[in-house]
This record gives sequence, C-alpha cells and structure tokens, in this order.
Amino acid sequence: MALFRVALLDDNQKVIGEVFDAPQTGNRIAVAGAFTASGDAVNVRFYSISRSKANLAKAKTAQAVFRKDSDIFAWADLDLSVLG
Repeated sequence: MALFRVALLDDNQKVIGEVFDAPQTGNRIAVAGAFTASGDAVNVRFYSISRSKANLAKAKTAQAVFRKDSDIFAWADLDLSVLG
C-alpha cells in the first residue's frame, strides 16, 4: 500500500501540518486533540487537506500528523504510548 502525504490546512487555508498515510480521496480528515485512557478520541476536529505541490512543500516544515486508526489521525507530539 502506498503512503500518501498531504498538507493539513486550518480554517484560513494556511498549512499547519503534514499528514502521513492520508486517504487517497476526500478533502477532510478528523484529528484528535487527545485520547482517553481506553483509547477513545476526544477533542476531535475536522481539517481540510490539500494535495497541491505548493502546500506539500510548506508542509515539510509543519507539525506531523499520523493515522491512529482507520478514521482518526493524531498530532505527532501526542504521547500514544499510554494507550498500549
């Protein structure tokens, strides 16, 4: 399976993150702000994504976002080790 990389955009269309293992289609993803001890996502926010060359270049210096499970992504600085 190919690894798709996209840029994460805020409400003003500014690049704020680089998403790894992104969906091949669609224009929005859910990003959790935190997880409960049982692994449930909380503070989930939906962000637009972009596949444009210009935004992908800007995303290289932005915060990384990784897939947590099939439909939830998480900021790279979240400590997911507590979830087991």
